[in-house]
Amino acid sequence: MSFSQVEFYETPEEKKERLTALRLAAGKKLEVYGEKDRRKKIQSKSYAKRKTEVNARARKWAKENPEKVREISRAWQRRNPAVTAEQAAARRAGLRRATPAWVDRKDILYVYDMAQLFGVTVDHIHPLKGKNFCGLHVPWNLQLMPGRENSSKGNRLEL
Repeated sequence: MSFSQVEFYETPEEKKERLTALRLAAGKKLEVYGEKDRRKKIQSKSYAKRKTEVNARARKWAKENPEKVREISRAWQRRNPAVTAEQAAARRAGLRRATPAWVDRKDILYVYDMAQLFGVTVDHIHPLKGKNFCGLHVPWNLQLMPGRENSSKGNRLEL
């Protein structure tokens, strides 16, 4: 009798006993059947109740530990190079779509050169992916801004 036939003919209780014996023999922690799913449901309900508190605590920790956050982020990027490359490609594609054909790219490059010269970042005054509108990647929609300020501004229009 092959292994697949054993599974086919055994009752759920027999299968549970067989798997329990295998786990015990392997020295693995016993997981009660369905317990993992039940625990996940409870945790997600608990998180839903405390979502703002949990997020506020996470933001506070990130603000107090910027080096750790950077380290964790870089480690994630090293473990997920395909996702990182895809995100970068999507960003570049978005910039291309938001750049009209009639705009002079030299003017845009000049703004980026100035940003590098002064050690600041380039910000889109009207965000490229705004909530109610989308800005263009044109020179008059760009401004120089310190990196920290640009990050805190996020995807908002500030006049």
